[in-house]
Amino acid sequence: EKVYEINKFAIDTVMPDLTLLFDLDPKLGLERISANKSREVNRLDLEKLSFHQNVYDGYHKVSEMFKDRFKVINGEQTREQVFNDTIKVLDEIINK
Repeated sequence: EKVYEINKFAIDTVMPDLTLLFDLDPKLGLERISANKSREVNRLDLEKLSFHQNVYDGYHKVSEMFKDRFKVINGEQTREQVFNDTIKVLDEIINK
């Protein structure tokens, strides 16, 4: 709720028409980061699993608040399937 209030202040009354939520278990996400040795590490990558779990939970709460604009994509799939699902969602929105 605090993050939502801060964002509301920052964006005033402008809300996005679409938000894509790439749903990925935080533990798996951190494993993927560790496995990708060529990727630049940032400060969020160094946070504990509990931090990432809180962020994950927070995004899911916000997605429940705004079901009409959130589209959830299974981020645990292959890159190709995530890409294809993303294109499908965008195509549905554009052709609505």
